[in-house]
Amino acid sequence: MAKAKAKGGAAAIYQRVTDTIVRLLEQGTVPWEKPWHAGGVQAPKNFQTDRTYEGINSLLLNCAQLENNFKTPYFLTFNQAAAVAGISPDLMKQVKDRKNTDVTPASVNHPLAGTKSCGFVMYPVITYRKPDGSQWKCKKDSSGRDIFPSTDEIKQHQLRKSIITKTTPVWNIDQMSYIPEKYQEMRKVGAYTPTITETKGEHDQRFEDVVQALISKNDIDINFISGDQAYYSPGPDHIVSPLPEQYKSREHYLQTVAHESMHWTGHPSRLERDMTGRFGSESYAFEELVAEIGAAYFCSHNGVQSFTQHAAYVESWLQVLKNDPQAIMKASKLAEKACDSLLMGVEPYLAQEKTKEERYSAERDALKQNYNNSNENQLER
Repeated sequence: MAKAKAKGGAAAIYQRVTDTIVRLLEQGTVPWEKPWHAGGVQAPKNFQTDRTYEGINSLLLNCAQLENNFKTPYFLTFNQAAAVAGISPDLMKQVKDRKNTDVTPASVNHPLAGTKSCGFVMYPVITYRKPDGSQWKCKKDSSGRDIFPSTDEIKQHQLRKSIITKTTPVWNIDQMSYIPEKYQEMRKVGAYTPTITETKGEHDQRFEDVVQALISKNDIDINFISGDQAYYSPGPDHIVSPLPEQYKSREHYLQTVAHESMHWTGHPSRLERDMTGRFGSESYAFEELVAEIGAAYFCSHNGVQSFTQHAAYVESWLQVLKNDPQAIMKASKLAEKACDSLLMGVEPYLAQEKTKEERYSAERDALKQNYNNSNENQLER
């Protein structure tokens, strides 16, 4: 199969993301492995808002962390760095005004002056338009976010939905020439911490507690037997694992159970992923990619160092990614859903998703009717 080519827009963004992931995999580095040890911040965060990046953005910033050997997992945009440094929005407008060559990042003492962004994050821009082409003006919530029109409003005003994927460059705080004193403590919290101080007994019990909580919360059928294989079997819908004491470490134990549990979420009665692929096929490799990324997310959530257990899969992952620039986006999204369902408990998660799907289905029906009405009107003319 020939490698898919990106022409522009969203396709170009997906290709850029894929090229980043492929480059690291070909160098022998797995981007979804956490590049710092447990004890510090467990996932990339925004330095100004302290919000954790999720999904594909978390992967992208892991790539930036690995490629640049940053000591902290805090990132921010150019404008956020200006806000942290106390530079006013009005002054930043002058900096961005290319006609005004006297006001530059360096002249306003911007902490990122002279540096290049280390990566980027993706975000969707959602708009609704009226039949005349004008944009529907969304109301704002208390935090300034758009409140999208209800299904009734979509029907009443015959709105049409548009989603555009955009990117924005980001920098790591290690690239900043200075950080105001009030943020220094926050930077220390995010810095590399070698280990968690605990006895071996406490360490082992902590991991056992996480595994047992994962199994009991989701009612997973897992058989621990004296053997040398770990796998999920879709037919009987159960996991088989070696005995806990057979694992080389508690980290291997937790990640293996998490990995097989990610496969377990793909059963038709749960998240219903394609589990029919045979070893060596692209569909098999894609499902392994989902499980591996999902397990890394789960380990990261629980403060555990993640690692790739199956180096043989890397070549098959590379083939999948090179053939489909959107594969990493799809895999990351499915992995996030699998991880979220296990963390929340699969039953309440499915109930929540059903409610969302009913709401989205009503919206899709309304949007589809609007498109049909619009096409009929054009034909009448």
